[in-house]
Amino acid sequence: MAGLSCSSTRCNGMLSRIRFASRPRCLRPCLSDTWCTRTTRRLLATKFGVASSSAVSTVRAYNEAIIEGKEDPVGKVRHRSVIAHAPYYGIDISFRSSGLLVAPALPLGGLQVDGESGEVLDESGGKIQCLYAAGKTAAGISSHSYVSGLALADCVFSGMRAGEHAAKRQLDGKIAGQR
Repeated sequence: MAGLSCSSTRCNGMLSRIRFASRPRCLRPCLSDTWCTRTTRRLLATKFGVASSSAVSTVRAYNEAIIEGKEDPVGKVRHRSVIAHAPYYGIDISFRSSGLLVAPALPLGGLQVDGESGEVLDESGGKIQCLYAAGKTAAGISSHSYVSGLALADCVFSGMRAGEHAAKRQLDGKIAGQR
């Protein structure tokens, strides 16, 4: 599986080393009517019943904020990428029964983490020290599927695990430095 790319000098290419959990290979039959690709943003918006002018202006504002170095209009993190090239992907995650799924469900992947510490694993399975993932950014308890509302326990457990490990690492370092 290809890693993420990162040209920022701040991350030193770290994202390209991260191992992602596997995703099911046979999603297309289950999700055939809930996701699609289109060659333009207008066509994608039309497919999902969204006003195409609203979708296009939203993406334009998002892209302009990135290019101009401004905060995202809807509060996303600062490490974002311009949405500029087709194909454009869409998935309908609205609450409805699809026949196969009784409740809306999403395939999950996430970053693979060490089970004891919550530290992210690199492509060879080694820990990337001091880089933690918790909640749904990590391959979690719910494995390859997720039903809305079940993430809280995963977030609490994995966040506590990562926080405790980071605090212990920090405390051990301070104690060792005082000797």
